[in-house]
Amino acid sequence: MLFSHYVLTNPFIAIQRNNGIDGFLKRQFNDKPIPVRIQKKDETLEDAISSINNSEQAKKSDLKIVIQTNNYRQLFPLEDKKTLIIKSYKLLIHEELNNRNMIPYNK
Repeated sequence: MLFSHYVLTNPFIAIQRNNGIDGFLKRQFNDKPIPVRIQKKDETLEDAISSINNSEQAKKSDLKIVIQTNNYRQLFPLEDKKTLIIKSYKLLIHEELNNRNMIPYNK
């Protein structure tokens, strides 16, 4: 999954070779970088949150963003007040079609 799929106006700086972070926002929060992680295909949301939280660079941040790409959840949700969860467009469309009892195109 490419980081650029989620970027329309390119507000991100993509990074490579980091297991917990896919990029950073170009803007900061409390004068600290804002790391971004995109949930992997078979990863639970809680695992994505844990991965970004375990990154050394993210530990210094007051705000982190996880882009949710699926509804895989663990039994006990992980709550983190410093992590903002944003659903991907694909997930939003899929959920809306399901709510209207329509078959989603290309699950």
